[in-house]
Amino acid sequence: MKNKKKLVPIKKYTSEEALKIANELINWLLEKEENMHIDEFLYINKKVFKNDVDFLIANNEEFKQLIEQAEAIELTKLKKYASGDRLNASIVKQILINKYNWI
Repeated sequence: MKNKKKLVPIKKYTSEEALKIANELINWLLEKEENMHIDEFLYINKKVFKNDVDFLIANNEEFKQLIEQAEAIELTKLKKYASGDRLNASIVKQILINKYNWI
C-alpha cells in the first residue's frame, strides 16, 4: 500500500478568505459567457496554487461545496457551448473525459 502524501498548503488561507475566493469564482463564472474555466480564474486570475485549492477542498466543507457548484456551472457551460458549435467539440470532449470522467 502506498503512503498518501499529506497535503500541506503553500499559503494559509483563513476560512473567510477561502470562501470569498470561491464565491468570487461563482460570480465570475456567471458574469460573462466566456468565463467558463475554473482553472483560469483560480490559477491565473487569483494566482492560487493548485495545492492550496486541493488542501482547501479536503479541509473546508463549505469551500468544497462552493467548488462543486462552480464545477456544475463549468460543466453546464461546456456542454451548452459545445452542443451549439461555439466551442471545438473535440477539445470539449477531452475536457469532459479527463476532468469529469465522461466516457
